[in-house]
Amino acid sequence: MRHLKVTKRVYQASELFTSTLDCPEQRLFTAVLSQAVHDATCGHVSKIEKEAAEAFLLGRSEHFKIICELAGWVPEYVYDKARKYFQRQRMLRDNGWNVDVSMKKKRSKYKGLTGNAYYAEKRKLLSAQQ
Repeated sequence: MRHLKVTKRVYQASELFTSTLDCPEQRLFTAVLSQAVHDATCGHVSKIEKEAAEAFLLGRSEHFKIICELAGWVPEYVYDKARKYFQRQRMLRDNGWNVDVSMKKKRSKYKGLTGNAYYAEKRKLLSAQQ
């Protein structure tokens, strides 16, 4: 009986939030989901937080369903996307791929001379050659 009451409240709340397209509460719960996805997928998050976020996204708990509804997302859709992502990561990891390392190139600290400094240095080199 309690489950029915919670579900009824969630649907009433979600109807209230979806009637106004962009209310602060909906943005708040969207940020909660976004943070969970970030924690579960980023490499710089600690292992404990990563596992907790993954358990939250894949657990289908009542809190997960309520947060999805209040964020304006269908809980089954969010769950399916998360499940497919984590299955793909596990498959790649099982086949020897290192999915925990970023592929982004690190920018070098030295950018070279630009603007007036470039032309000043060029003048020095030309005058030294003459």
